[in-house]
Amino acid sequence: TPLDAGTGQVQLMVNAASGPEIEAVEILQAIANARINSANPIRTPRFLTQVVVTDFHADVRMFFGLRETLGDAIPDIVNEECAGFDWDGSNFRAISSDGGGAGVSTNLATPSEGPMVQLEVIVLSQVQVEFYVNGVLVATHDTAAGIPTVNIDWQHLLNNYTGGGGAGIVYVTVANGGVQQCPA
Repeated sequence: TPLDAGTGQVQLMVNAASGPEIEAVEILQAIANARINSANPIRTPRFLTQVVVTDFHADVRMFFGLRETLGDAIPDIVNEECAGFDWDGSNFRAISSDGGGAGVSTNLATPSEGPMVQLEVIVLSQVQVEFYVNGVLVATHDTAAGIPTVNIDWQHLLNNYTGGGGAGIVYVTVANGGVQQCPA
C-alpha cells in the first residue's frame, strides 16, 4: 500500500527479495477512460511528475506516464497505447506506442538515485511525443507507431514481478503528478 510521505507526496515500496509486490498511484479505476477524466491525444495531454528513486534495481520495473489500460504490468509497447518513462531492469527508457504491433523506445541516461527528478511527457496532437527530464528534451518519437491515439490515463507503477531476485528495498517517492490537456 502506498504510504503518505507528507506534503502531498506518496511513497511506493517493493522488496526486491520478496514478491511479487506491486504498488501504484494512478487515476481511480472507477473514472479511468471516462471522457472527462482521461487524456485525449488530440487535446495535447501533458503528464508531469516529480520522483525520487532510491535504487534502479535490476529486479524491479517502473513506469511513470500515460497508458491505455491501468494494471499491474509495465506497458507492453507492442500491444498497448502508451507514452511514458520506464525502467526495464537495465535501461531507463522513453517509451510510446499506438498499440499496433511495434512501439518506440529510446534508452536514456539513468537518473541519479536520491535526488528529485522531474519527468514530463507531452503527446502533441497525434503528431509526436516529447520526453523531458528536469526540463531538458531527451527524446522525441514522431513515427506513427509511437503515437497513442486512444484515451490514456496516468500511472506511477513499481513492480518486482516475481521477487527473489536479490536483496534490496526500492522506494519511489512521488511528488506532484497528473495530467493537463488543452480544452476540447
